Amino acid sequence: MNKKNIFLISLIFLLVTTMLMSCVKDKWEIPDKQANVYVNFADSTNYTVFSIYDLKQMYDGDTTVLADTVVIEGTVISDDNNGNFYKIIYLQDSTGGIAIQIDMTGLSKLYPVGQKIAIKCGGLYLGEDGGMKKLGSMYKDGETYQFGRIQGIPVVDNHLFKMTGGLPIVPKVVKIQDLASLHYCTLIKIENSQFATSSLKETYAHPSLNALGRGHYIQDYDNNKILLYSSSYSSFAGDTLPEGSGNIVGVYAIYGADKQLYIRDIKDVEFNNLRMTNIYKDFEDGSIYSGGWFTRIVKGTLDWKLGTIGGKYVMMSNYVGGKNYESEVWFISPATEVAALGAKTLSFRNAYKYSGAPLELMISNNYSGEGDPNLAQWTKVPFTISAGNFAWANSGTIDLSAYTGTIHVAFKYTGATTNGSTWEVDDIKIK
Repeated sequence: MNKKNIFLISLIFLLVTTMLMSCVKDKWEIPDKQANVYVNFADSTNYTVFSIYDLKQMYDGDTTVLADTVVIEGTVISDDNNGNFYKIIYLQDSTGGIAIQIDMTGLSKLYPVGQKIAIKCGGLYLGEDGGMKKLGSMYKDGETYQFGRIQGIPVVDNHLFKMTGGLPIVPKVVKIQDLASLHYCTLIKIENSQFATSSLKETYAHPSLNALGRGHYIQDYDNNKILLYSSSYSSFAGDTLPEGSGNIVGVYAIYGADKQLYIRDIKDVEFNNLRMTNIYKDFEDGSIYSGGWFTRIVKGTLDWKLGTIGGKYVMMSNYVGGKNYESEVWFISPATEVAALGAKTLSFRNAYKYSGAPLELMISNNYSGEGDPNLAQWTKVPFTISAGNFAWANSGTIDLSAYTGTIHVAFKYTGATTNGSTWEVDDIKIK
């Protein structure tokens, strides 16, 4: 056969092969990434679109490989443009959220906030890290395989596909105490919150590429706390924390027992209001003096002390060694600034036993914090008193809105040589 015939036969074979490949082209073939859109998997008989909640239920207690037919869809809520997210995407749908571990940086350039994507899960693994379910892959570490990130563009292009119809997720308003597993890896908003006093004047993180990240507690009116974690690689690592109060938005996660929040941008922190005056004394730290609380002994030598039976609280009794002693002892709050306007309240729990003078709740606008409190002007404030026999009672909500400037709140104990009650106080809230 001459060279011309060989060339013609080869050309015909190439044309026929190309035509056949065009005819049998699978409509689920990986699309051109530049097209920015992928066909809806819900139209396919070859795949089943699962909710993120249902996907996480496939975890059987050990790292689990997912079937070829499994697909999930969701909207991107994380953003690594400011360096606070690293090689990870958080995806959310109406049922929950999940973290997808990817061994790539600059992910937000491909999958920005609000981008809807579909993930073909076949061959990927569902694992757990720090108590949360994550989607990733297996890699070899020496002689063993470990659960980790999806490796590189070729693998990512086989699994992640952009879709139309995406819009940024509206964060769900959640109270810190109500955060649960259904909120893992979702975008949340915490209202009426602020950084803990111990973190003021600090920066979000240590602005050094060699430093570890840093956590600061966010607290609400009732002193519920969540850890705001910031990377030292973030663009805002060296920024000073705002001292005001307000709302904060972030991606919620856990690691072990720690509730954690990750912001995408410093704009997620809207602490533009005055700082909340919020004192919460529950004595769980084992000290009656922490937070600036103090005592003043006016009569006798006995003092308030920590009680530990059935919990921790502050207590006072004038009965020692089978004898009652004359006593007047005050347990006093730190100086507290209260605004001229707005609702301000006080509440606490109290319990007592044995006969004697009742405990008195006192409030002063002019006590200096030094010396005999009787030299200042105090207002005696009524509250709901325990029924006795060490039965705890809630004081009720005590209105402080009439007070302005700086106040001290005090519990005044009085005992005589003939009698005296034992009083216990706990969970003092000024907010």
